[in-house]
Amino acid sequence: FPSHDMKRTALNVQVFFNDTVPRLLNFAGRSINDLTEPEEWQKHYQEESTGNEYEQAIDALIEAIGIMRDGEVYHYHRTLVIDCYIKRKNNLDEEIKLGLGERTVNKYRQQACTEFAECFEGVKARRGLNIAGVLARTCGECAV
Repeated sequence: FPSHDMKRTALNVQVFFNDTVPRLLNFAGRSINDLTEPEEWQKHYQEESTGNEYEQAIDALIEAIGIMRDGEVYHYHRTLVIDCYIKRKNNLDEEIKLGLGERTVNKYRQQACTEFAECFEGVKARRGLNIAGVLARTCGECAV
């Protein structure tokens, strides 16, 4: 398996959530709350989207978040992605919530970003989505 540059992946995921996700949500006419609700993850898991290409991209994003591992053993990956990149909570909030130190939270955030990137790439491949192509037509260089 190729090795991952975790720092680069974390930066790409941060840019994706900061720049790309808000645009996708706007184009799809969807709420950011869709990304944080377990009911949405279950609804979209393994479900083929019937909407336009932006709705399909959001459905793939929701599925990727939904299949991420979470819990003490997996360092709260889903929690960290949602809290840090969607809800925009700071590291101190996460340190307190998870009872971990700053260095540990930073390490786990990088791991969470790598897992998110892998899950999202897998979902896009399974669904046959080319999100970069969709975004290139509408928002330039903002794709992951």
